[in-house]
Amino acid sequence: MALEWISAVSNTAYITLDSQKRIYVNAAARALLGIPPNTPFQLTIGYDKDEACLVVAKPEMVKADVQPFHFNKEAYSKRARHVLEGAGLEERELPLRFFLIGDGEASKQPHLAYPKGTYAFSLS
Repeated sequence: MALEWISAVSNTAYITLDSQKRIYVNAAARALLGIPPNTPFQLTIGYDKDEACLVVAKPEMVKADVQPFHFNKEAYSKRARHVLEGAGLEERELPLRFFLIGDGEASKQPHLAYPKGTYAFSLS
């Protein structure tokens, strides 16, 4: 019999738009972005409709003419409604989970030509 231990900690980076219309950034995604635990932070968020991807970055890493999203120390923002509207997503589809697919290196791939310093999270 082969026994495989299962960890209680997930190393999969993801962002969730939950049923309470909040944005949640999990611990693995925060670590990837260089956000210390238990601290409020800000993120600039974009949406690629063709690829169904959220593209996020720290505001100091990209030049975007938008107001960044503010997250509390528990990694929640109460502004998912703005993401839903901007992305053309339906509230009835919530919750939605976006998994990490690339980072600044993704800008070298033609189908993921995002700015350096960004991280892409796919809905699929």
